[in-house]
Amino acid sequence: MSDLIKTEREYIFLFNELKEKIRIAQLSATLAVNREVIGLYWYIGKQILEKQKHTQWGSKLIETLSHDLLSAFPETRGFSARNIQRMAQFAQLYILFSNLRHKLCRNYHGGHIVLLIQKLKSFEECEWYAP
Repeated sequence: MSDLIKTEREYIFLFNELKEKIRIAQLSATLAVNREVIGLYWYIGKQILEKQKHTQWGSKLIETLSHDLLSAFPETRGFSARNIQRMAQFAQLYILFSNLRHKLCRNYHGGHIVLLIQKLKSFEECEWYAP
């Protein structure tokens, strides 16, 4: 019976329609998560930049935050001192490249954005890579 169903045009149409809907939902979920993660990284980085500017905490802030966030969220990756430093870089670059940030954030995740901006030599090169 199942082989018979699989050959019917109506079933084939239904199956293809559902596959497409699932793929679109998966992509939408991935993009939503990416937007939230970028927003979180930007916020963390922005807070670090603000605190470093207005306090005497200096570089110890990043190390201390890393240790405490890893302890508070042991199941979550991404809070190493190096990653938190990248969040601060991301926040700084996000401000400098405000004209491109929407294009970049739509197409890349936070780590790729920092890497892209760090490697490129000019605003024009960055603009070319941001479709």
